[in-house]
Amino acid sequence: MDKNLTPTEELVLKLIKQGTANHPITRRELCFRANLKDSFVREIIGKLRDKGYRVVGSATTKGYYIARSEKQYKEFREEYYRKAMTYLKRISAMDGQTEGQVAMNG
Repeated sequence: MDKNLTPTEELVLKLIKQGTANHPITRRELCFRANLKDSFVREIIGKLRDKGYRVVGSATTKGYYIARSEKQYKEFREEYYRKAMTYLKRISAMDGQTEGQVAMNG
């Protein structure tokens, strides 16, 4: 895991670590407590995940926390993977449809 976090990443990670599976911290609360815009908080969460932190979040938990067990991580991973596959299928469907639309170049 890359431990070279910016001060803002450290702050958001610290706040996320306060969340639990039963009481996750919402993105709205992260924005408020860190005084950051929603889009920037989403970006930081992505960067933390890129650095190997198991930041778990889902539609059902309505917030974020650090996975404290392999089970928590695997449940998140399954949902995250399903979303990624849905996006890939949509891209593939759109790539194949150009009739009456502008053709894609590249």
